[in-house]
Amino acid sequence: MIDPVPAELNRNNLRDIFARLDGVEAFIFFGTLLGCVRDGDIIPHDDDIDIYVNARDRRRLLAALEDSGFEVKLHPERKWYQFWRKPLVVQAIRVQGGVLTYADFYLYDDRSADYLVDRWNFQGLWRDPDTTIHVPKALIFPLQDAEMQGISLRIPAQPEKVCAYLYGPSWRTPVRKGEGYTMEIVDNRPEFRLKSTA
Repeated sequence: MIDPVPAELNRNNLRDIFARLDGVEAFIFFGTLLGCVRDGDIIPHDDDIDIYVNARDRRRLLAALEDSGFEVKLHPERKWYQFWRKPLVVQAIRVQGGVLTYADFYLYDDRSADYLVDRWNFQGLWRDPDTTIHVPKALIFPLQDAEMQGISLRIPAQPEKVCAYLYGPSWRTPVRKGEGYTMEIVDNRPEFRLKSTA
C-alpha cells in the first residue's frame, strides 16, 4: 500500500479524468466504487482511484491522458510484452500540491458472453489464469451516469451487487485498506476475508 492521499486530491483526479473519457467505455470500480456507493465519497485514507476500462479503448485512454498533466506508466513492464503484448493496467500519476497521486485503470477483456476478465486486479499475478477475476456482465451493463460530490462519472448497472461481489456480504462495514482483511481469488471470484481478532 502506498501512502494515503487526501480525498480532495483523489476527487480532483476523478473529476479531471472523467472529463476526458468521452468515447471510452469506463466506470469506477474496486474501492472507488465502494466509497461512492457506501459513503457517497472517496474512502478516507484511500491511496488512489480505480477505474475499469475496456481493453479495446486502450489507445483512446492513453490519448486522453497524454496532455492531461499525468505521467503514464504501463503494467506489466515492457519486458513482458513479448508474452502479453499489451498493458493490462495503465497507471496515471501526478503531483498535486507536493503530494503524489495515482489513478489505476484496469483494462478488462469483454470477449466472453457472460463476464469481463480482469487479469491484473488487486493481486497483479497476471500470468496465472487462476487469479483472473470474472465479473458478471449482468452486474455491469448497461453502465449508468452518476454523480459523486459534484463529479460526473459512470458506474455499473447494479453497483450495490458489484460491491457485494467484490467485498462480500459485509461490504457496508468499513475496514481500513490493508488492515483487518485479506483478498483472495477463488474460482475466478474475489473472496474478502476478515482476519480473526482472537
